[in-house]
Amino acid sequence: MCVCVCVFSACVCAYVSYLQLWIAAMSQTADALCTGYARVKKCTLEGRAAMGMDLAYVEKVARQLLPAGAAQAGLAALRRTDDYVRAYYLPWNEFTE
Repeated sequence: MCVCVCVFSACVCAYVSYLQLWIAAMSQTADALCTGYARVKKCTLEGRAAMGMDLAYVEKVARQLLPAGAAQAGLAALRRTDDYVRAYYLPWNEFTE
């Protein structure tokens, strides 16, 4: 009986580590994208739209790859990067009001 509990516990721990690894990978991916986008000094609205489409594609592939337990946290990191890109769609005068 004890062996079964230990094996089950090891499987649960391995699965939790597996989910944490996916979440960390998605967080690092989102940070890398955001860092890359932040280095762009000047960009047109069309360029920002292209960034948004690139990010949408990464999110689409991530939804297919992420296990169910890591999808919520993994996609939250991508949403923060998407918020960063969308912030540039707002005209400057809306920030000053």
